[in-house]
Amino acid sequence: MTTQLTHDDFDTSVYPRTYGVSVGWKLVLVPLGILFGLAGCAGLVFLLFFVPRGAAQPIWAISFLSVISAGFAGMGIYSVLSALMYRVVLTADGVEVVEPFRRRHLLCSQIRGCRRLRTQHGPPTLVLVPTAEPRKQLKISLMLKKDHAFDAWLARLADLDQEELDRSEQEIAGALYQHRMPEERGAHIKRLKQLAKWLNGGAVALGIATIALPDYHHLVTTTLIALPWVAVWLVARFQPLYRFGARRNDVHPDFTPVLLLPGFLLMSRALADAHTFDWSGPLMLAFGGVLILGGAALRVDPWFRQQRWTAVLTCVFILAYGIGAGLEIDVLADSSKPSIYPTQVLGKRVSRSSRSSTYYLRVGPWGPITGGDEIAVSPARYRATRTGDTVCVCVGKGAFRVPWYQVRDCPEGWSG
Repeated sequence: MTTQLTHDDFDTSVYPRTYGVSVGWKLVLVPLGILFGLAGCAGLVFLLFFVPRGAAQPIWAISFLSVISAGFAGMGIYSVLSALMYRVVLTADGVEVVEPFRRRHLLCSQIRGCRRLRTQHGPPTLVLVPTAEPRKQLKISLMLKKDHAFDAWLARLADLDQEELDRSEQEIAGALYQHRMPEERGAHIKRLKQLAKWLNGGAVALGIATIALPDYHHLVTTTLIALPWVAVWLVARFQPLYRFGARRNDVHPDFTPVLLLPGFLLMSRALADAHTFDWSGPLMLAFGGVLILGGAALRVDPWFRQQRWTAVLTCVFILAYGIGAGLEIDVLADSSKPSIYPTQVLGKRVSRSSRSSTYYLRVGPWGPITGGDEIAVSPARYRATRTGDTVCVCVGKGAFRVPWYQVRDCPEGWSG
């Protein structure tokens, strides 16, 4: 799909040709399909014939599990049938796709061009885009055993992916550095694209540093708070080069990772180190973050405003920035003198999941808490504290008037 052939280059005598699923994919799909099918059928048999009916087994639960089992069985059967029956027939003037329960056909004159959809684990899918709107796109799974004739037939079609890339390049070149020579303009744009790669990579590296390194003088936290605003400024400054929510086959660098990743890192830090007495404060901060940061991203990027669902989903993720950055600023910028309550560490606990670990100190009564309390702390605080130590719980009013409390070392010489 990289070289377009002329009509004279195309040999019509080798068509029609039929392509089936390759042996390698059959060896994957058939065993998996059999496994899923047998598991689903076994579940159905067990639920229908071996589970006693009664109050202990409500009918809704049995029905729900039966639907899931039937789904597994159907998925397995379809997987086996697809591996054995799926085929693509190419003719000199058209294409036919045969699936287990349907077949579809398009003439070459009805095809505007083709795209490739890549998946993370499976084979890519070829999408034939029709010229007329009422017709549906025809998808061809590239788990086929292909040959030169297949590539030659495909090369006649317009590569819509490449066309989009070319349009993006032309849009950027026509909007930036118009007063410079073409070679100099290209060099400047190349450096800006490299900057985007470094900034996106830096956001990932900062995430690793957040987990592995101590936050001296709140440098990491301050950087995380500022990073999304750097992305907003760059998108505004170099329109239309940078974007939020850029789609596939787009040469515009996408700053969505820089916009979103710091929020999740800040939220994990804030929830592990700064606490509030109820959720009304963090909820207010979350929506404030969406209004400020999400509104700024939408304002500076006209492209982003057009991607409605992407923009909505992005703003949902920005809630994490509102909580994380809001709580951190609420604590760090609090100018009021905190109330200090000493208490003893009664125990320690680590709650681990597949993706993260949360560290807790179990402490005695303090301030308004008359019973024992378990407080989440940072990994550094957890490692530096032993059972039996005396720590201080500091309670502040908050820069945003969201009361907070935090486990800290007691002030030197402090006796309460």
